[in-house]
Amino acid sequence: MKRVGIALALLALVVLLSSGALFLQRRATDHLIEACDEMITIYRSGDTERCRKKAEEFSQDLEQDMRWFPFFLAHERMESIFQQAGALPYLVNDDDPADFFAALATIRVQLGTLMDNEWPTPSNIL
Repeated sequence: MKRVGIALALLALVVLLSSGALFLQRRATDHLIEACDEMITIYRSGDTERCRKKAEEFSQDLEQDMRWFPFFLAHERMESIFQQAGALPYLVNDDDPADFFAALATIRVQLGTLMDNEWPTPSNIL
């Protein structure tokens, strides 16, 4: 009976830690996606200087929000997001806004995919 109790306690601990990790990941990705949307709004309003500052903040927020992700995600999944985010402040000042919008769209899709791939659905488990 002791072994069953220990096994159930360990199972509960794993479920609790997994749920906590999913919650933190969802909160971080939602925050970052909202920041992408905000940058689009700022850029379209014509305030490129404020948008550039927001893009720099986004890179810092990305590092801050995703600092725990390597514990439960493969590094390769995050590397592309970091590369795109690093280029955002420079793309704001570019003559062609399409590059900036494309980078933001790529980041949004990658963040969404990152979360969708980790959610425990039958298609992700099987």
